[in-house]
Amino acid sequence: MLVIYAPEIIGTGTLYSQGINGGNGGTNAGGGGGGGGGCIVLFTTKSLSSINTNVSGGAGGTGHNGQNGGNGGNGVVFKLLV
Repeated sequence: MLVIYAPEIIGTGTLYSQGINGGNGGTNAGGGGGGGGGCIVLFTTKSLSSINTNVSGGAGGTGHNGQNGGNGGNGVVFKLLV
């Protein structure tokens, strides 16, 4: 979970809180990917600039005979003027 509270956020860029990929299973089933985290950005001015976020879940691992792990779910993002 990433939480930012600032009077003003200036600049551009991307905040990441991604899940990691599941491990490959070799002769077993693949591991499941980790879920994406959360980003909460709180600011007190009306300009948020060009701040992007990426909270995607990780990919499932490859397993034996197609027994692949599932992908992790995406996280959540809140950008709030307070």
